Amino acid sequence: MKTIAYTSPFVPPEWIAAHGLQPYWLRLRAAGSPSTAGLSRGVCPYAGAVIDAALGEMEASAVVVTTACDQMRYAAAVLEQDVDLPVFLFSVPSTWQSATAGRLYFDELRRLGRFLVRLGGKAPNAEGLRRVMREYDAARAEVLTARERLSAEHHADPLA
Repeated sequence: MKTIAYTSPFVPPEWIAAHGLQPYWLRLRAAGSPSTAGLSRGVCPYAGAVIDAALGEMEASAVVVTTACDQMRYAAAVLEQDVDLPVFLFSVPSTWQSATAGRLYFDELRRLGRFLVRLGGKAPNAEGLRRVMREYDAARAEVLTARERLSAEHHADPLA
């Protein structure tokens, strides 16, 4: 099964899984030195960590990056040039309170779906999507129920 790395909670892993692909939250590491890939390019530490993590990722078949800020757009451009993986730049609306923003987000999900199909995924039918969404919701509910007994790391890992 192909793995799709993503870097933002705005990318629903259910959508990737419903296409028959394995979602993978790209783990970001602290910058070790100013010579890391991102920092030497003059980007913020977060965008630099995304670049570094994607450059070091060997298991993924593609990387999904969001347009949360201009630095992330730049990170996507760097990755398209420097990584031998397809890169999808997911446009996130700057606000969520309007119907227009909702339509934009939905259109981006459909565009991501077409990208996933080109990578070998299969477009989900309505029942398949509902099933995957219920599975993810149940798993999140289980972790949230146990949150008081878990360390921060053990709580965050299953949610990611």
